[in-house]
Amino acid sequence: MKRIVLPSCVLIALIGGFAAGFRTALACGYSRLERNKQVLRRALKEVWSNPDLNAAMKAADELYTPDFVLHD
Repeated sequence: MKRIVLPSCVLIALIGGFAAGFRTALACGYSRLERNKQVLRRALKEVWSNPDLNAAMKAADELYTPDFVLHD
């Protein structure tokens, strides 16, 4: 079996690419987490804690899909 030896510049480029991809994935995960937190806070404030039923229903229409099912 023939052994493949990569030049050092290729190896460094691969490691740098993996590191950049990992950082990008972490940043995307963080921004998705923050967006989910904002949506949940809005739902709790505008839908579940709102004394005005009409405003709560309008917010629920914006936040939830028509086929949403609450499993409580």
